[in-house]
Amino acid sequence: RYNKMIINSIEMSYFFRMYKSDKIVLSKDKEKNVTVIKGDNGTGKTTMLSAFSWVFYGKVEPPLVVEEMLNKKRLSEMKEGEFETSYVQVEIENNNKKYILKRSLKFRKKEKYIAEICG
Repeated sequence: RYNKMIINSIEMSYFFRMYKSDKIVLSKDKEKNVTVIKGDNGTGKTTMLSAFSWVFYGKVEPPLVVEEMLNKKRLSEMKEGEFETSYVQVEIENNNKKYILKRSLKFRKKEKYIAEICG
């Protein structure tokens, strides 16, 4: 018998198309253990794929680029010089222990539609 890593949920905040904090809980049912993500073009499927790539490997999927990670709506609401954090958090389970993986970037608004990465 081998151990299985189970992904319980993924949460994204101000991450590309995701505004504020959106959390998706994945199926853990032993019989129905598939979660299907479906949507029209431009609704966030690539964002979801990039969220997993970002939290596990520190990269995003093309055509997305890290420098434009901060959600555009949130950027438009910010005042020049204001800071905001974009993050992805995944909860996994292995051997009945839960772990939380989180990767984030802090941005500062420079100009009308431009933010710079601050860390």
